Amino acid sequence: MLSRSKKSAVVLMVGALLLTAGCAGKAGTQGGAPASDGASAEGVPAGASKEDFIAAFADIEPITLTTQAVEAKGAREAQYYLDFVESLSEWSGGKLTMEIAYGNSIASPSDIPQALADGRVNMERAYPLYDPSRYPANAAFAESAFLGNQSPVAGSLQTFAAYLEVGLSMSDVLQPEFAEQGMVALLPYAPQTAPGILCREPHANGGGWEGTQIRVSGSAHADQVRALGMSPISLSYAEVYPAIERGTIDCLVGADWSFRTTGVLPLAPNYVLDSDAGFTKTTTAVAFSKSTWDELPLVARQLIWDRLDVWIGHFFGDHILETMAASQEEILAAGAEVTQFDDASRKSLLAANKTLLEKVENSEVIDGQKLVSDLEAALAKWEKIVVDELGYTEAVGEDFITAVRSDDFDIQPFMERLKQEILLPNRPE
Repeated sequence: MLSRSKKSAVVLMVGALLLTAGCAGKAGTQGGAPASDGASAEGVPAGASKEDFIAAFADIEPITLTTQAVEAKGAREAQYYLDFVESLSEWSGGKLTMEIAYGNSIASPSDIPQALADGRVNMERAYPLYDPSRYPANAAFAESAFLGNQSPVAGSLQTFAAYLEVGLSMSDVLQPEFAEQGMVALLPYAPQTAPGILCREPHANGGGWEGTQIRVSGSAHADQVRALGMSPISLSYAEVYPAIERGTIDCLVGADWSFRTTGVLPLAPNYVLDSDAGFTKTTTAVAFSKSTWDELPLVARQLIWDRLDVWIGHFFGDHILETMAASQEEILAAGAEVTQFDDASRKSLLAANKTLLEKVENSEVIDGQKLVSDLEAALAKWEKIVVDELGYTEAVGEDFITAVRSDDFDIQPFMERLKQEILLPNRPE
């Protein structure tokens, strides 16, 4: 089996970076990493050591960055931010440092695109699915994100790698939409897991959804829950807790690891997560202020890119999967349970997903048939890698909790393959 490593490999920064001091030079890139139109400095080759990076930073003026975290200061869930910060500072010899603004204190999720464009924030997760009129190609890409294995571990790793690989191969289609808004997308698809339905009251045998008021994220979720007879409601992330508390909504669609951040589990502990019929993942892109990216020296862009493995590894291993396990333990402790859909609900959701996929295939803004074909091929490739070659578990429920809490569990083998197959080929050069 695999051996657990708490410091696996790191972070691109799912928070915002504010550049406050100087860079110089100009450099292009290859692959999916966005090109710079501005400053230049000598870069380092792929696989460069820490000493190589420190030497390359020797003549560069200090760069101070500010990152934003949705979590509160001191929260265990925010540890991966600190790991990323330490990594950048350590590998730059202290020349690349950043401060963390906790609790979305710089920009709310809905304000992030504008904050990135005007420089209040320089690196943060953006949500193209929330604004399809500005990001039609990215929204079409995101609306296909119900494909693949739905299991918490193997499924999450498989779908992340497959969607990231395909997304980076589509930079000529996806990237211009971000550029028009003053951004570049470093990761067109950030780590995510299969969403389920969390409710105030239990639904016997995963059915009986007619008339239920449910919070959704985007038009795809709205179509999916309508197929179950539910009434979709659009609410911001900050409005979820009070809406559940007041009974304005009965349920919400989401990934169980995110429920601990909103604090809704004690109010709504009943969770339905089906192994066969999945909801569209609430996809995000890790975006960077274009003006900031263009001013960064090449070696700084390379360091940020190369440390992506640390962020992804810690975000998955120490945040998402660990928080999923804790969430499901909290659900069980409340006397509730994680259930699956009844046959009728499952068939209804699968039929809705088939319609959504046909919509993507017939898209007028991207080559939808090629996208679906590429995704299916990538998903097959990464399922073979994740399940057959690396041996990650497809367990659910209590077996999932046991698996991720085992000393034998380790995210590092997956991160090594991700680095070799996806990150290195797209590295800034």
